Amino acid sequence: MEDLELDFEQRWIPRSLDILASLQNKECMQLKAGWKKSRPHDSVPQLHERNEKLSHMELVKSQEWRQTCYFLTHHPVFKETSTTTETRVVFAGSPKTSNGLSLNDILQVGPTVQHDLYSIVLRFRAHHVCCTADIARMNRQINIHQHDQVQQRFLWRYSSEEPIQVYKLTTVTYGTLSAPYLATRCLKKLADVTSVNIQSLLKC
Repeated sequence: MEDLELDFEQRWIPRSLDILASLQNKECMQLKAGWKKSRPHDSVPQLHERNEKLSHMELVKSQEWRQTCYFLTHHPVFKETSTTTETRVVFAGSPKTSNGLSLNDILQVGPTVQHDLYSIVLRFRAHHVCCTADIARMNRQINIHQHDQVQQRFLWRYSSEEPIQVYKLTTVTYGTLSAPYLATRCLKKLADVTSVNIQSLLKC
């Protein structure tokens, strides 16, 4: 499948890259304050290191720093009961920039592509055998088009001794308004594409 593009509100499309003021200075101060206040949990740098190795995040080259962009804020969330992801980093696309707009303000939500919960439960009960599954890091498996990755930058450093670096996220990011739609729509598309093969396998 091709990389997905972010859908902007129609009124912002002609200048979608020009209306967002940078949050870099504010995010930089927050990151420095976080290191001074307390050292991040050991699993957080490991998560970023893994994402970098998997190309889910990339270091922004110095010649790209002057591009108009948006900086996502981020913080860790710990869930000991999770069987797939005990610790995850949550990014936020809702903080306002100096012009009063955020990334989520100009993104389209997208329609609901899945059936309502009531219909899903009824259909689930209509079969003798049903299968359920948990897709680990689903959003991280869906790439965002390169020209939209500029809207998913963030600041990070692995230790307080290192300089603060600019990174960008290359995949669908939970915390942006369109993430649920993009992930679900991609999942539905894959189901449609592979349904013929699955049906032939079930007949064997």
